[in-house]
Amino acid sequence: MAGRRELCRERGFDAVEPDLLDAHLNDTGFPLTPDHQLAYNRMIARLAHDRGMAVGLKNDLPKSPSW
Repeated sequence: MAGRRELCRERGFDAVEPDLLDAHLNDTGFPLTPDHQLAYNRMIARLAHDRGMAVGLKNDLPKSPSW
């Protein structure tokens, strides 16, 4: 994911909008928990912010108060 965010930075993007950040609510075949999802969402946001981009996180709004 870092490589993808770096590509966005190199191309001059101001922001990224990752999708499907609610994997823990779906049957993925992996034992994902809400804590796993929150850690992943935070990592995705950090990768964008570290490169000077804004990030729009969606699909997991119940987690937003705990950020």
